[in-house]
This record gives sequence, structure tokens and C-alpha cells, in this order.
Amino acid sequence: MEQSTTVTWYEKTAPASPTFGTLAVPLEADVCVLGSGVVGISTALHLAEAGKRVVVLEPSRIGYGSSGRAGGLIESGLHVTLDDLAELIGPLSSHKFWQSSIDARNLLLKRIRENKIDCALKMGLLRLSANASGKKDLQHSAFYFSNNFDGEKISFLNEQALESIGINVLPTGVRIADSGAFNPLSFLYALTEIAEKTGVKIYENSAVTSYKVSGRGVEIETASGKVSCKKMVVCGNAYMHELQSPEKTRTVSTQFFQLVTDPIEPSRLKSMLPQKEAIMDTARLSSYIHFTPDNRLVIGGPVKSSSNDNDHFAQTILSKVAKTLPHLEGVLHPHYLWKGLVGVPMNYMP
Repeated sequence: MEQSTTVTWYEKTAPASPTFGTLAVPLEADVCVLGSGVVGISTALHLAEAGKRVVVLEPSRIGYGSSGRAGGLIESGLHVTLDDLAELIGPLSSHKFWQSSIDARNLLLKRIRENKIDCALKMGLLRLSANASGKKDLQHSAFYFSNNFDGEKISFLNEQALESIGINVLPTGVRIADSGAFNPLSFLYALTEIAEKTGVKIYENSAVTSYKVSGRGVEIETASGKVSCKKMVVCGNAYMHELQSPEKTRTVSTQFFQLVTDPIEPSRLKSMLPQKEAIMDTARLSSYIHFTPDNRLVIGGPVKSSSNDNDHFAQTILSKVAKTLPHLEGVLHPHYLWKGLVGVPMNYMP
């Protein structure tokens, strides 16, 4: 089994990353964006399309942080239930927030399709639960979203429905047709090239050393250059220095893993998950699984063991997968394992 602490499967299989020079001259802009992940590049592209002069400063390389280490799922909402969100910000605000996340998801899919971005996109997501409270939440979600959000294709799956597509033991789930999985780095690299063509100026290896806010705007210093702008947008993660990210104390660096199997014979897949949908199951599969175009399973989530025996770790994960997907028992073999840090908000919300 091949192993890495720096290169995820997404980076290993994505096209070559676009490269950019280091900021070495003074620049003026309307907006300076710190961070070149999906959020940073998307922000810069939207601003440029609105006619703004935009500069992106990346302290390392494109997609180095969480965008290259994410689960690769495309979905709406947050890692909380709608009821929990309503308790925090109220029913009306929670509805508006969820709608904005649906709009963001649809915009991402529109970007992929209109620009014909090759990023291993596969539509369809199954969200599973292994307990009674989770079943109640999923039933409520399926009913609420189907009746209150136009066009949302969400259906409830009982135990018999799950067994019919090869999922064993778990009592309930929902199928979300308009969610799915992709290679986030392949998407980001293509989006970065689109942003550059739209006029965004991008600089790698250009960490911010200081900034000063005044009535005229923001003065941003790097080791070898400077940006004078009206607004600064921080799109970083847990890797950012406290100076650049006042919100850092609200995040925690958490170790995640990404385990990729050898290719699975197509004949073994005919009797299970015929659409090869992605799966979210926090109870047993740690976080997520989805298929690659060549029929590998990508399995990932937070590392819940302190063991350094990666071979044993991989076999433990695969045995859990086989309990849920019994048709794959005996044919799952580890091919690639990545373990590394991801910045996670403490309450799983922005």
C-alpha cells in the first residue's frame, strides 16, 4: 500500500496544477483575496466578473490547504440538522441559510457543466443513519426539503430500500439526487485558470507579513511586494498565522485520512449501488465513501485512532465498509493512504 502525509489522492490524480510567480512589485487593486482554495478563487472570480480589479495572495501553492484535503462531496447545508440550526439562528434565518447553500451548490455544478470541467463528477448522495434519532432527523429532512425547497430531489429510504441496493444493517437513509462527489483539486485548478483569464492576478509563495487598515483602504505587505486595495477578503484555514486570520482560535487542526482501494471488478458492483452514489455515514464509515471513474472506493474522514500502524488502520476501515456493503466483502484491498491535518471549525459552521 502506497502512503503519504502530504499528497492526497486528489492531488495524485488531478491534472497538473497551474503555477504562478511570487509577488515582487507594488500593486493596486479593488480587492485582495488571501488564500487560493475553492473559496478564495471563487470569490476572486465572482469579483472579477463584476468588474473589480482582484489580486489573490497564496502563501504556498494553489489548493495546498483544505481544498486539496476535503472529502470531495458536493452537498448543501451544514454538518448539523435543520432543527439544530433553527435553534441557533431561528427558523426563518435557518431556511434562508440553507437556501443559500443550495444556491451555492447549484452554482458550483453550473460552473462545472458550462465550462466542461473534467473533475470526476458523479451525482447522487446517500446520507445514512444507524440509530433511531438519526432516522427521525432524516425523515424530517426528507419531508421538509421536498415540500419547502423547489426542485430539491430528496427521498427517504427505509431498511428494505437500502437492502435492495446492497446496503446492509443500517436502518434508514435519504437519497439526495442533486448532491454528489468530485475531485475538488481538478475543479479548483480549472477554476483558477478561468479566474486568471477573467483578469484575476494570482501570486503563489506570497505570504502576508503585515497589513494596515485605514480610511483609504488596506495596505498589505509580503516579503517582496505590496498590495494597496479598498477591501481585503481572508479565505484561509487552520494553517494561517494568527496575524492573517483573527478567526483562527475558532478552528482546530484535526487529523483526517483518505483511503483508496484497488479497482473493483464491475461485475461485483452490479448488485449494489447501481448508480455508484456517494455515501455519508458518520456512524460507521467515519465520514464518507465515493467511487472513482475506474471503480475504486475513496473512503475518508477524521482519524479516531492514535495507532501508527497504517496497515492495521486500513484493514480496520475496510472491514467496517464491508459490514455495510457486504457485496464487497473480500474484494476490498488498500492501494493508497493519506493522513494529514485539516482545519475544522469547532462547531462545524462558518
